[in-house]
Amino acid sequence: MTAEIKYFPRKHTKAAMSLAFAALRVEQDDPVLAAHLYKNAVRRLTRIIKVKEIEMQGLRDELSSIRRGSEPAKPSDGLIPSPSQRGIFLDFEGVGSSDDSCPLPHMAGVYRSNKEHPNRGYMAYLFNEAWIPVKNGARCKTEIIQLEKFLWDLIAEARSEGAVIYYWSKHELEVVKELGDDELTIAFESSSENVKIAAKKRVNRQKLERDRSKKKFLNQCLEVLAPKSPLVQTPAVGPAESCRRIDRYAEKNKRWGNWKSKQKAVAIDLLSYNKADCMALFAITKKVRTDLSHKIEI
Repeated sequence: MTAEIKYFPRKHTKAAMSLAFAALRVEQDDPVLAAHLYKNAVRRLTRIIKVKEIEMQGLRDELSSIRRGSEPAKPSDGLIPSPSQRGIFLDFEGVGSSDDSCPLPHMAGVYRSNKEHPNRGYMAYLFNEAWIPVKNGARCKTEIIQLEKFLWDLIAEARSEGAVIYYWSKHELEVVKELGDDELTIAFESSSENVKIAAKKRVNRQKLERDRSKKKFLNQCLEVLAPKSPLVQTPAVGPAESCRRIDRYAEKNKRWGNWKSKQKAVAIDLLSYNKADCMALFAITKKVRTDLSHKIEI
């Protein structure tokens, strides 16, 4: 574990205790304020417990490896594990971001390259409970889950398996920061890697000629770094508009069977697009492995 991960909970334990003492002092005079302070104190302590659980899982895995007489899994020569062995490839879909804000995503796709993982391959995670019709009609494994829990679970999975969470561009990290949980941000940063940075370096160093007529930078890099991989095709209804429409469809009709064919196509195409993004990320990551930074200690 990094020093930051260990330091952050201690720092916020003091903050949580301060909130609790402050609540105690104003409890009789202002019960509403006291309740608010108590709530924030509990929230901070809950986050600290999550970080500690991740640390303990890492120690358990290391102890288990020692008992089996083998070394705990770790990258060789300071490099991250091979993406083809223990990669977790993440991509969010939502209504898009602007200069002023970063709206939280409606869903995430995860491709796991570990063949021994029970959820190996592609899986979609839906962050809106109203999207139950999509879950019921999806042609892939899906789960409805709260965004923050999804992220903590993914971080715990990466640490316990000696894996790295790969993502494309800064958007994924901005989403995590938008939640306003410093511990979660630190844990995510220490367990993940922005592949776009490494891809840019590789393209520039090898002086590869990108097709700038392609709007999607991911496709520009995919074409020159992994030319055998299929390009990502943007659906007729773009991903941001698809999320907006699915919100409306799900609000009006909670049964997938009652959705019109065009409505079903919007949801199915969105999941297919997200899967293609994850697979393109996987293909590029394999090609730029030596340019990636090792960000986690296992």
